[in-house]
Amino acid sequence: MSPPIHLSGFLRAFPSLTNMSQTDCGARTQRPWSTLLPAHPNTDVWPTNSLPPTVLGCTDGTSIWLTVEQTVAEARCTLVHELIHLERGHSTCQPPDVEADVAREAAQRLIPIDELADALTQARSELEAAELLWVDVDTLRTRLAFLDDVEYSRLGLAHDLAC
Repeated sequence: MSPPIHLSGFLRAFPSLTNMSQTDCGARTQRPWSTLLPAHPNTDVWPTNSLPPTVLGCTDGTSIWLTVEQTVAEARCTLVHELIHLERGHSTCQPPDVEADVAREAAQRLIPIDELADALTQARSELEAAELLWVDVDTLRTRLAFLDDVEYSRLGLAHDLAC
């Protein structure tokens, strides 16, 4: 098994992950690899191939394991998700309602409403919008599913539409 990589070492090993501050639509995105480093300087990040196929990451409360077969966007989303678990003091698997709440918070952190509005204006598909925002499609879907009234208004949407 490979040795752990502290977040700072992970950033040095994968410098492309820290250079994702500008999306194609001109929005400024959160850089979880570097912005969250000061809050978790001693967190080990373990690259792994041993997680179940549907699991991209996990934590034991002190370390994070990330599946190596992820896109950059998936890795950004997975890291933020697992860091939220660390911030909440989680050290084991959580019930579905907690996982859903963590996914919602991760989506909100990764996709500010103004950037979402810009991406939706430019994108021709869900996948293209996710790519513009440097997130995976599941994170985009989660963000859209939990918009509040102010956010719906900002996007020019009516959430009570019947089609």
